[in-house]
Amino acid sequence: MGSLLLWANGLIGKFDRLLLPLSADDDVKHEVFKMLHGRARTINNKRNSIVHRGEFCNPDEAHEIIEVTRKFINQLVRNYDKTFRLEKVET
Repeated sequence: MGSLLLWANGLIGKFDRLLLPLSADDDVKHEVFKMLHGRARTINNKRNSIVHRGEFCNPDEAHEIIEVTRKFINQLVRNYDKTFRLEKVET
């Protein structure tokens, strides 16, 4: 299993190589994962701009991407555990 996670490098790789192919026989889950793929790309792009290009976010941008990420995690995990809820962090 560990080698699959390494092979499916990064968040987008995990979608493209694991989640989307594994959900191909479940139309509902597959549609959710396709929708989440776009959000994953947004999260990944912001992460890469910070980590690899040294960009900074102003507080509003940081709070926005944190909220996008929280919603993304909730939607992803709820496909497997309907009771999961990552609470909003008040700042």
